[in-house]
Amino acid sequence: GSIVIWMLKSAGKPGTEAVFFHGLYNMFSIAVLTLISAQSHSLLNVGKRIFNVLSVAIVFREPITRNGCFGLCLAAFGGILYTYGSDTVIFRVFRNNTRGKNQKNIIFMFVLFSIFSLI
Repeated sequence: GSIVIWMLKSAGKPGTEAVFFHGLYNMFSIAVLTLISAQSHSLLNVGKRIFNVLSVAIVFREPITRNGCFGLCLAAFGGILYTYGSDTVIFRVFRNNTRGKNQKNIIFMFVLFSIFSLI
């Protein structure tokens, strides 16, 4: 209660916006988690973070260091290895889905995740 109000008043407009958008991010995260498994949600988060780093590097013309490239490649490789090494992650939803509704929901939520994480 009161600590949140104090934080909002003391942080000013940027802090208020940060609290608002972080709340939206959490709501979308929970919505995605209700549609897919925790493992798939984790893989989407890895993909989102890779997308964010690459898009920020391109938009703001920030060079990615050798360690940064190594980290991005390691994250991507780990996600791919886990995906193809296990039958219980994202691609199971795509293969076993007869209506195509879950596939569209996952893609939509991934796009929303990516957009809201850039804000």
